[in-house]
Amino acid sequence: MLRWERARDLAAVIDCVLEDSVVGRAVDPKRIGAVGFSLGGYTVLEVAGARTDLAALGRFCASHPGECSAPPEFPDPEAQFERPVRNDAEVRASLKRAGDSYREGRVRAVFAIAPELGHSFTEGGLAQVEVPVQIIVGDADSIAPATASAAYCAQGIKGARLDVLPRVGHYTFLALPTAKAKAERPSLAVDLPGVDRAVIHAQVAQMAAEFFERNLR
Repeated sequence: MLRWERARDLAAVIDCVLEDSVVGRAVDPKRIGAVGFSLGGYTVLEVAGARTDLAALGRFCASHPGECSAPPEFPDPEAQFERPVRNDAEVRASLKRAGDSYREGRVRAVFAIAPELGHSFTEGGLAQVEVPVQIIVGDADSIAPATASAAYCAQGIKGARLDVLPRVGHYTFLALPTAKAKAERPSLAVDLPGVDRAVIHAQVAQMAAEFFERNLR
């Protein structure tokens, strides 16, 4: 499934949770919020109502190549994914749906962490978001640069709040790394000097809790 359709996965999860005989009874269907990191951040903005425009992203990347670099865990998307599947009938059908609205009306507030591909959304697409949105990003993020993605989205969404954390990189938001991870995958596991990943996690968790407490009453 292509990235703009990930929002449909989230809608299916909400369906399953609410229909579950045990879990569903503990969930207030009128107080549902969504949190997403990286491409998940893009997804929750889509769920909030933002609409994708692939041509807009292409234009942005053509004029800002330094702000559209592939992540280290997926270094060559053209060879690994795009070229092998572009002639697949299901993919072609999905491409025609890329600009559709994937708004999930049961989601009443969205907390996006370091959202990628912000320029997948046009200003008009972002203007369609009507639920409360808070966006968190680090100013040392080279995967989803603050100005190219998070700040752009925050500026386009009415009332959105943007918090930029100093010296925090994209992968600081991942789980606490093991010594093996630090040795073998430093790009994912090693933060800038002075950055305590556990402290950042606690800070962002508190920000999210306060955001949802304000907006899911």
